[in-house]
Amino acid sequence: VVVSFVTHELLPPLAPPVARLGLASDSGPPSTVLAGVSHWYETAHLNGSKSCIEVTGSARACSVRNLTMHFIRLPALEPRQAYTYQVRSGGSDDAWSPLFTFRAPYGHGTQRGRSSTTRVAIYGDMGNDASNNMGNLRADCAAGTVDAIVHMGDHAY
Repeated sequence: VVVSFVTHELLPPLAPPVARLGLASDSGPPSTVLAGVSHWYETAHLNGSKSCIEVTGSARACSVRNLTMHFIRLPALEPRQAYTYQVRSGGSDDAWSPLFTFRAPYGHGTQRGRSSTTRVAIYGDMGNDASNNMGNLRADCAAGTVDAIVHMGDHAY
C-alpha cells in the first residue's frame, strides 16, 4: 500500500515526507514512523507568469504556488488488518494530517477456504440523480463485496 498526498510548498522540501502508522485497535497516535519520497513541481505558465493562491491566516507570504507530490510506502501489512495513519510533508514545522483508517488488502493464496483476491470497484461520473453510484458503492463496501474503490474523476456536481 502506498499513501500519496499533495501539498503546496514555496520551496522544495529538504526532508522526505513522513507517515505514522499503527493498528486501528491501538490507543493513542500511531507509533511507527516511515519516510517516503517527494516530487516538487513549480507551477508556471507559458507566458512566464506564476500562479499563486493566498491562504487566509497564513504567516507565509505567497509568491508562487508549487505542488509537492508525496509518496510513502506502508510495508509488511498484515492481510485484512485495520490500520490508522497520518502524514506530513518533510518540514519539521509542518502539521500532521488528521488520522485516516484503512483495511490492508488480502495476502497471497486463500484464507479460510475463500479466494484472497482483493476486489476493486473502478468508476467515474458519480451522477447526481436517483441512479447515481454512491448508494451501490456504499452497500457493496458495507457488505464486504468491494475492498477498494478507484474514482476516475468527474465529480464536480
